[in-house]
Amino acid sequence: MLKLFKAFVLFCLASLNLHSATFLYDDLTTGYVSGNLVGQNGWLQTGTTATSPIQYSTDKVIVGPTGQDIYKAFTTQVVKANVSTLYTRIDFSVVTAQATGDYFFSLSDPAGSSSNFYQRLFVRSTLGGFNLGLQSTSGTGAVTVWGTSVYTLNSLLTVVVAWDMVPGGLNDTFSLYVNPVFSDRSLLTTELQSNWNSTTGTEPSTTISSLNLRQGSNTTAPTTYVEALWVGDTLLDVGVIPEPNSFSLLALGFIAIMCIETLRRRNE
Repeated sequence: MLKLFKAFVLFCLASLNLHSATFLYDDLTTGYVSGNLVGQNGWLQTGTTATSPIQYSTDKVIVGPTGQDIYKAFTTQVVKANVSTLYTRIDFSVVTAQATGDYFFSLSDPAGSSSNFYQRLFVRSTLGGFNLGLQSTSGTGAVTVWGTSVYTLNSLLTVVVAWDMVPGGLNDTFSLYVNPVFSDRSLLTTELQSNWNSTTGTEPSTTISSLNLRQGSNTTAPTTYVEALWVGDTLLDVGVIPEPNSFSLLALGFIAIMCIETLRRRNE
């Protein structure tokens, strides 16, 4: 029976995660020591400016309003031809926000690039808390699309961005989800959607290689506490649990297998 159970579990995992990949996972609540984040677990500085280095403290990374930009290369580089949608997840809380708003998180190619920043995640203050915003990249025509939901300062959020790779140039799309509880994207409520609206900021042609944490300007940027980062090509790959129906079906399937096995043994 134990062998049967193990085989069933392996089958379930394979069924749920077929043809998928996790390109990066970083649990920032453990495995680090307090102090500068750069130099720990693959984190490196972007450029040469480090007037106020990003810090690790106890169980989180503190991304302030100004002083340093850093990056971490994916464990496995994303090849765009092999991925129709790229999912990025960031678990974080906002400590302070400012009215104009600025971005503190992005993807890039090549790793360590000082100019090619994609899928920029913004925060701005509003009455009662803050809004989230998204921008494809910089350049002519670039627009930050803001959501209307108001989130509370100092509350942990899970934000997942789905980057849909549309064939052709300058036409990829982005969808942002907050605290998703289903691995079936069709069941999720979209907080905001953004098209590729920059005419001079070109899409990465073949690969996406790293993610970035950014400290922007004292007058626009937020202060955030970041606890986890994921990049994958399914929602399961970024730690979003399957919807309850999937679990129910798997449980019923296992019960059926156990019943069949019990009947077989009785008839031997």
